[in-house]
Amino acid sequence: MADEGLKWLVFTGTLGFEHWVLEVARDMKNDFGFQLATIFDFETHGENWNEGNRVKLSEFKQVDFVKYAYPNYEHKGQLRDYQLFLLENTDGAYLFMMKKMKQN
Repeated sequence: MADEGLKWLVFTGTLGFEHWVLEVARDMKNDFGFQLATIFDFETHGENWNEGNRVKLSEFKQVDFVKYAYPNYEHKGQLRDYQLFLLENTDGAYLFMMKKMKQN
């Protein structure tokens, strides 16, 4: 998709695999001309994380566009609405999965 006119990659500020994708996307950004965004669920996202994870969180905030869906968590309906917003406002998605490994 990157070489087919991709305009935005949108992240949610999740550690692990999504953070790795952010690192790769930052390396590819200039070559392909897309922009990076993070739409967090809450402004308080990650406030209880340890220092190492907060450093990674700060990388999600150093993108072209940052927005927060809500100031803070008040009820579970916010999470549903946040996910629904992302789904309804996305033209496509990259899906990644691992092949099932044989168990010994």
